[in-house]
Amino acid sequence: MDETNGSPWVYTNLSLYELIIREESRDVWKIYLEKKQYDTALHYCRDDSQRDKVYTTQANDYFSQQRYQLSAKYFAESAVPFEEVALQFVERDERDALRSYVANKLDRLRKGVS
Repeated sequence: MDETNGSPWVYTNLSLYELIIREESRDVWKIYLEKKQYDTALHYCRDDSQRDKVYTTQANDYFSQQRYQLSAKYFAESAVPFEEVALQFVERDERDALRSYVANKLDRLRKGVS
């Protein structure tokens, strides 16, 4: 460790390397997503595509747990095609969750969020 600037060094018998760490938090959201810590994962997202991945994973996770109302909430936040989500709820005969999904999706459209 270089005490003056704090950079770590690695050496072998033949070489000496300075480790330069850049964008350390770049993929932190993925780690939290894998741990199913969705709120923390969203906090570290840098763009809409990352947020969409978190919302979609969260919605699918709740759907697989048969927590359909929560699933509907997060599907409405995601970019998963409307028809695909609606069909999933219809196939499970989850009319309340479908109603919730449609209402949340319409609210997002009214607010101008796509």
